[in-house]
Amino acid sequence: MGAAIFFESDSVAASLVPDGEQVQPDLLKDNPEWYNEVTRNCTTTINRQLGADVHSKQPWDYRYLLHGTLDELHYDRGRLVTGGLTFPELKQREHINAAGKAAGLSPDYSTLIRAGRIGF
Repeated sequence: MGAAIFFESDSVAASLVPDGEQVQPDLLKDNPEWYNEVTRNCTTTINRQLGADVHSKQPWDYRYLLHGTLDELHYDRGRLVTGGLTFPELKQREHINAAGKAAGLSPDYSTLIRAGRIGF
């Protein structure tokens, strides 16, 4: 069973649409696309768009399919703000679970979990 995707603003939807194409909120509802677990899934689709946005297409990598490896792939490809840290240092420093638990149900949750983090 598929899941519906809802956007609160056209700007969010527009960020997922290639340049020059019009945002069509009902496009997938009216014309569903087949997702292939290996070649056309959420991760590979986002990577294709990211590659086009940063003008840096990268070859396919097995880490697109293995859970828990995508962060290292993006680190290796220079697609993360690192603050000069090695990948293990960055992953340990930026682990967000404790900050998320500490922020609880605060209305400032989004700000609280980003405080002091690299890139924010």
